[in-house]
Amino acid sequence: MIAGPMLVPCVVMRGGTTRGFFFQTKDLPIKAELRDEALFSVIAGSDSCQADGLGGNDLVLSKVALISPSKRPGIDIDVVFAAALYSIQEGLSAGDGRLVRIFNPDSKTVVEARILPEGANAGLVKDGCDGLPRTGVGVEVAFIEPDSTIGRGLLPTGGRADILTLEDGREIEVTIVDSGAVYVFVREADMPDHGRPEELLKAAERLRSLAAVRIGIVAAPEDARRVTPNVPKVAFVSPATDGTADADIQARIVSSQSFHGAYAVTGAIATIAAAVIPDSVVNRLVRKPVTDSFFSCRIAHPGGVIEPRVKWRAAADGIAIERAYIFRTARRLM
Repeated sequence: MIAGPMLVPCVVMRGGTTRGFFFQTKDLPIKAELRDEALFSVIAGSDSCQADGLGGNDLVLSKVALISPSKRPGIDIDVVFAAALYSIQEGLSAGDGRLVRIFNPDSKTVVEARILPEGANAGLVKDGCDGLPRTGVGVEVAFIEPDSTIGRGLLPTGGRADILTLEDGREIEVTIVDSGAVYVFVREADMPDHGRPEELLKAAERLRSLAAVRIGIVAAPEDARRVTPNVPKVAFVSPATDGTADADIQARIVSSQSFHGAYAVTGAIATIAAAVIPDSVVNRLVRKPVTDSFFSCRIAHPGGVIEPRVKWRAAADGIAIERAYIFRTARRLM
């Protein structure tokens, strides 16, 4: 247990539609349990509404970034949350002052984040970023070969569609994709009581637990919440309606057993990867056809619209994602 107050440098930044608290690992306790205790006290505090913490009692406002200079050749920083603008402002990038190469130790993925010149945001973001009134600094994020974060390929079960069974015996068709992160995609219309949020979350956790077994990261469904509460995540997808901001598909994510208020970047990468896989759950619902090896898709979500792009190719075992791109804005808050 930490013996008393700690004074640690911290920067608060918005990235896209989420907010995070950025720390350099050299400033935190070396022991993992003490580090986690300190970070938890920053975000959660000691009460349920987080009046004694800074998280705001909201998943998208409660992220923590741990940043350290990387020892890997060709990589600027190791980080567990996107931090391109932060690393440039803090002098952690060895590049041209605009490009940051990032390694994520959790997913073993490499990301190239390029800070766009002033004015380059024009035409790329309307009304800020997914409805935010201020745009901040434009950042183009490229995920390099983002497939297989758990080492089982783009389709970790080997199939474009799988059947999982809910507790009431209903069989649900899903597509499990691992690109950027592992996501279980399911048609929201196939879910029972999909108009009742509490029932939908309960069913999502059941599907998530079954998928965790299917991809081999737990032995039994009852182990999933304890052993791997955040992998995989679940995304409910629906056809885009005519009034959905010219979107190609609608979707919302369940993360940490609650609905995401916007749409995670890793979710956007996984969604567009699923969109180019023939006969996947997403591929059947997306409005625009996949006609070439460079594809973009507008995803309507609770916070607005996000538009990932992907460069893909045919591979011996199906589809390979070479690069996936997303445009975000970032702003230093404090």
